[in-house]
Amino acid sequence: MRKNQASVKKTLKIVWGIAGGAFALLILVSVIVSIGKPLTEPDNKIEAIVNDEIGKKAEDEKPTYRKHEKQDGMTTIFLNGEYGWDDKGTRLGMIDDTKKLIPKIFDEIDNNKIKIVWYLLLQDQKGNESDNQVIRMMFTRKNSKSINWDNVLNEDIPKVADSYWEHPAMQK
Repeated sequence: MRKNQASVKKTLKIVWGIAGGAFALLILVSVIVSIGKPLTEPDNKIEAIVNDEIGKKAEDEKPTYRKHEKQDGMTTIFLNGEYGWDDKGTRLGMIDDTKKLIPKIFDEIDNNKIKIVWYLLLQDQKGNESDNQVIRMMFTRKNSKSINWDNVLNEDIPKVADSYWEHPAMQK
């Protein structure tokens, strides 16, 4: 009987050793795989804010929210835009939507910078269509707190943003 107990204990030690080693290997592999990848919010509050503030669907029934990444103290949010009556209306519509999002998102995140990247389907000279970044703007938390979001004019957003870029197609 004692021999069986000793054998069982020895077998259990081997099994637990293998299980522990496999667990350690799994942890190591997941750390290696995640190095360099941007972190995402665990419970996608950002997507919920986008959907609540500007709607779930954009142009051609694409979802407005594409994805977001959190890296190096900045949350970058990728969105599909909608076309307005003309290029100016399209541009100002995306800027207006950004005005609605920035203060709400800063209330929900710990990062000190937010970058909004807008996409639209553009056509090249040969008639080929592709999704392209058309507007990028970044705000720091400090700058955002100094902006009266209810009163700032859409035309002034590019001037008060910490950084702003727009595709040449948006400048027509």
